[in-house]
Amino acid sequence: MIPEEFITEVRTQADIVALISSYAELKKAGKDYKGLCLFHQEKTPSMTVSPEKQIFKCFGCGAGGDAVEFMKRIERKNFPEAIYSLALRIGLIEAEISDTRGTVYALKLQQDKYYIGFSQNFDKRIQAHQSGNGAVWTKKYPMIEVLEYFEDVPFDMENEITQKYMSQYGWRNVRGGNYIFRNLDYKETPEALHRKKKDGAYLLLLAEGKYYVGFNQDMEADIQRQFQNKGLAWTKKYPAQRVIQKVKTLNIETAMQLTLQAMKDYGWENVRGYRWTADVIQKPKELDSPE
Repeated sequence: MIPEEFITEVRTQADIVALISSYAELKKAGKDYKGLCLFHQEKTPSMTVSPEKQIFKCFGCGAGGDAVEFMKRIERKNFPEAIYSLALRIGLIEAEISDTRGTVYALKLQQDKYYIGFSQNFDKRIQAHQSGNGAVWTKKYPMIEVLEYFEDVPFDMENEITQKYMSQYGWRNVRGGNYIFRNLDYKETPEALHRKKKDGAYLLLLAEGKYYVGFNQDMEADIQRQFQNKGLAWTKKYPAQRVIQKVKTLNIETAMQLTLQAMKDYGWENVRGYRWTADVIQKPKELDSPE
């Protein structure tokens, strides 16, 4: 049984806007976001995503819920699988889940596309892909055949095989591993992106006892912009004094964790970062969550 505290932590740290944006294009609509529902065919967006409530709701088919419910639906997972998938995504259990063993497989899809997957029930997962109930990528480009598979291998091997296929067939034509959640709209190869590792979150001490948490695909360049008074309204109002912390990461949720921790350490009124960027904000509900 998954500890209730762990479930609460996953739900607290999972950003539903970032999650759903990995699968669908969302556009700002007032304080919420709207996009085409992924659970039924439609031409006019009827799915609303609320960053404040951390829920989604489709007014066309009725689908709705929090990030866990979305993951259950979109990846055809049960509750424990959805919790662990989200935990992996936001970096809570990366070290633990990397020890998990199963089958890594490579699929050839229509229109010269490829998909790399991992499963502890290989036959069932392949049947899901064949019936159109697999991953988003195999729904868009139906499966043709299994090219190869590797039994009883570590979970991390999925990324290695994905990178190999990207090198062979082009990164635009392959999805799998960590690359299933990215828009992949950058021009560099995934190998170059990881080798450079420019992405990162950082914490700045500002004037008058204020603080700022940033996240950028080029962390060092973004920090320089803050010190040159070319950043956001908060760092223009309270100029940067020094860097307190830098974290190399590809995961934007790290910025949320860093922002919440800074709010606990220095007072939420004195900190801006992640989605708490306006000059006047209310106390984040996450700060009221049990430790």
